[in-house]
Amino acid sequence: KEDSLMGVMPVNKAFWSMAAPALLSLPARAVYNLVDTAYLGMLDDKRILAAIGIVYPIIMLISAFETILAQGVIILVGKKLGSNEKEAAESVVSTVLVTSVAISILFCFFGIVFMEPILSAFGATESLMDYARQYSFWLFIGMVVSTPGGVLNNSARGESAMKIAANAVMIGTILNVVIDPFFIFGWGLGMGV
Repeated sequence: KEDSLMGVMPVNKAFWSMAAPALLSLPARAVYNLVDTAYLGMLDDKRILAAIGIVYPIIMLISAFETILAQGVIILVGKKLGSNEKEAAESVVSTVLVTSVAISILFCFFGIVFMEPILSAFGATESLMDYARQYSFWLFIGMVVSTPGGVLNNSARGESAMKIAANAVMIGTILNVVIDPFFIFGWGLGMGV
């Protein structure tokens, strides 16, 4: 509902107003993987950490795909709002969101169907395959939500709603830290990897 910061504020002030929350979200993303690794390391089986190491490049590829869509949407939305084309900006967000959902579902499907060949290509041996399969299954499932979420988060940034975007990332990070043990350990759901 508000005007784009780039249209109402001097560029140098708008830049820092927009950059600070974006920069804060980068370490928050790293915390996700760090927290998973730390908690899973407490399960006291070195094969688990080796399996996560095999899946980690797949996580990076998925993140790269999400970044391509997210950065594209932030640029296009900012450009449209800067030109006072609000309907076109809404159209961009809708199109990229639907595209991200569709592609995520396809990646999820193919990732699950071809999981073993993919994991083998990334170095999973027979002794690590079970753990790598368990971890990557939820990674592929989660992609259906996380990729569109990243697109929406960057859409909010493109609309100059940095507080909403930063809060969403921080809340997600805090929930990951707090809820992960409940899913992993025996005193909770005991799902392990």
